[in-house]
Parts: sequence; C-alpha cells; structure tokens
Amino acid sequence: MKTKYIYNKITIPEQKELYRHKNILIELGLIFDNMKRDYSNNEEISNEALEEIIWICKKNNFNYEVKEIEITDKDIIFQNLYTLISIDNNTFFIENKKQKKKVLSILINEEVGIDRINIIDIQKGKLLT
Repeated sequence: MKTKYIYNKITIPEQKELYRHKNILIELGLIFDNMKRDYSNNEEISNEALEEIIWICKKNNFNYEVKEIEITDKDIIFQNLYTLISIDNNTFFIENKKQKKKVLSILINEEVGIDRINIIDIQKGKLLT
C-alpha cells in the first residue's frame, strides 16, 4: 500500500486588480508563477489561509479554482509536511508546517574522535540517540 498525501491547491489566474492583493496572497502562502501568470500554492497551506484567500477572491470577484492534489512520492510528502530550521551549525529543529509546532530537536556534539548526534522527540519527550 502506497502512502498518499492530499492537499488543496488553489489557483488564481492573473486578472485586473489582483496585483493590489499580491502582498497578502504571498503572506498566505501563494507563489506567483511568471510562466503560467497565476498565483498558487505548491504545498499545503492552513485551512484559515485557504478560507481567507477564497474570501478575498469572492469579495473582489476574482476567478479561482480549488482542487485536491494527491502525492505518493515519500520525499515530496515529507517536504510538504515538515521544514528544517537551522539554529546554528550544530542545532536544528524539524517543524510541522501545518501545525507550526516543532517535532524533533537535533543537536550535533563534535568531540575529539567521536561525533554524537542527539535527537529529541519534542512531542513525546524522548531522547532518540
């Protein structure tokens, strides 16, 4: 059984007066594609952000399309769900994008002859080294 990941993709084609809302659309997670001439999200955005984008489109009579995108590639699924935050060269966090919560803490200790990596599951409070 393949792992599936489904998210809602919203696409707003370029149209008159849309440029006035470009900053808020970018803040809400949309990216402008110069080739296709539209705004869309390539990864999951929160339901609140999606609802706000739809509200902006309805209020201003902008055309938009929402469709479900299904992904089965595990690497792309991971990239859509989590982000790596670098604190310094030896400290990292893995954060859940949708919940905005840190999931794992990774600390690299460089000692003479031995490098130790400490991984802490923040949600369960377990050391995974």
